[in-house]
Amino acid sequence: MSALVDDEDDEGGLELSTTNTTYVDGSVGHPYWFYSIGSQVGWNDPPGIPAYGPQSERAALWVRPDVKSGGESVLACAPPPGYAAAVGDCDDTQADVFPGAPEVCNGFDDSCDGEVDAGCPYGDLTFTSAPQPLQFYPRDLTTHTCTFTLAGETLGVAEEIQVSIVQDDLPYSETTTSGTPFALEVSIEAGLTLYDVTVSWDNGTGWWKPAATFKNVVCGDVFLIDGQSNAVAIDYHGEQLGDLGVNTFVRSYGSAVQNGNVVADTSFGLAVAQTGYVHGSIGQWGLRLANMVKDEQSIPILVINGAVGGTKVAQHQRNDADPTDTSTIYGRLLWRVQAAGVADAVRGIFWHQGESDGGMAYDTYLGLWTAMYEDWLEDYPSVEAIYPFQVRAGCGSPTWNRNVHRDLPDLLPMVKGHMSTTGVDGHDNCHFYHGTYIAWGERMARLVNRDLYGTVYSENIEAPDPVSAKWIGPTQLKIDFGATGNNLTLQPGAEAYFSLSDGVAITEAKVVGTTVVLTLAAASAASWVSFVDVPGDIPWLVNDLGIGSFAWYQLPISP
Repeated sequence: MSALVDDEDDEGGLELSTTNTTYVDGSVGHPYWFYSIGSQVGWNDPPGIPAYGPQSERAALWVRPDVKSGGESVLACAPPPGYAAAVGDCDDTQADVFPGAPEVCNGFDDSCDGEVDAGCPYGDLTFTSAPQPLQFYPRDLTTHTCTFTLAGETLGVAEEIQVSIVQDDLPYSETTTSGTPFALEVSIEAGLTLYDVTVSWDNGTGWWKPAATFKNVVCGDVFLIDGQSNAVAIDYHGEQLGDLGVNTFVRSYGSAVQNGNVVADTSFGLAVAQTGYVHGSIGQWGLRLANMVKDEQSIPILVINGAVGGTKVAQHQRNDADPTDTSTIYGRLLWRVQAAGVADAVRGIFWHQGESDGGMAYDTYLGLWTAMYEDWLEDYPSVEAIYPFQVRAGCGSPTWNRNVHRDLPDLLPMVKGHMSTTGVDGHDNCHFYHGTYIAWGERMARLVNRDLYGTVYSENIEAPDPVSAKWIGPTQLKIDFGATGNNLTLQPGAEAYFSLSDGVAITEAKVVGTTVVLTLAAASAASWVSFVDVPGDIPWLVNDLGIGSFAWYQLPISP
């Protein structure tokens, strides 16, 4: 904006500064002017002329250099981001970049004509190995780093290759090589930090020309989820809370579609939980679990969830003739894990299934589960821990297969822990509400933090699990919970869910130390005791973290 200049008539006006052409003086030359800006003269000098200092910067019109008409202009003292003094002047910060400037072979559009290095010898790079957008790399547990290779070929006059890595917008590393084909091994540290990887080339002139930039690369740990609908764990009740924990440091790969179209999605993405069978969906308790581990260990987490609702354990078996058979649940999950490049880095697997196998015999379920377990160990050779949930009553009325969930850590060495789903309200007799899934994720995350990362908790993070039952009198039975029996509370009414093999009624149940003592209506010769829930929200035996006891069937009673 140009200043008004005094034309020496009686009307006066604002005048340009006599000492600095970038300022408006603001003094006026007429006694009837009563306002001025930026004047360099003192008050009432000459008499009758108001003035005020200091000087004011001259305002100017700024336009969009990338819009032919200039677009909507902006009046300001300095150019806002993306604006310049003239249409086509594509970089006001570079004196050598302007319309008509000579084109230099430097990787920039010097003449603002939309062409980079116009007339220069052709050069470029092609890649055979490079990060994807939002790439997740699994860390080396010994070095706490991720190493990957940038490989490809030079084209045209390109001779040298440079890989520059920026960590959270700050320079991190720079590596250079020459020749074709090229392969550069680079390393980044695990942690809650984002890396941008830029690959450039040079033809001996000293001007590095960027060929590609791969943004938001991270380095962390990998986990898998499998099972049926409560492992899918989407927003079954329309609460719109499932995706509240979405963030760039919890990621997934591909989509859990239920057919061979799984191969159409080959990209990383932020993990989501609101909707199932979509790109990056890991379920509500999966997202909470990942966030807790991420926050506690300060590393990014990749979770791939291959669960399918309403399925039986038999449907989760591997096709041994074709392990990545995408017509199978097992094959689709394995295909995604291999496509993500993390099959050799899976640290843990979580399992929640059994509702659809209601009434299945203990040995039958155990045999199918063990076969799947052995296939996991073969296809995910670095797995360190497997964690099953014990499913809850309802949604198919599971029975004896739940005893398998409770017994697995004692039967298979890689099953490092297990978790109940009782003791927390929010059950519609089949699926659960957001708050319940959040509690599940927190329960399982504590086990993972303890077992895989060495985190020490002062609370009892295990689900109460009986180790023995013994008569202490003709009408009294003691159920001992051992190390999992600290700080137990038997909620009022929970005694109704205990039963004895001979049917003798239980008149009282109370917590005594790490045990529960049952008082009977009459002397009993029962050989076993069960503690079995029913569908819905019911009183239960819980510990001080609110973790409910496992249900159990026919725990033997010692004399």
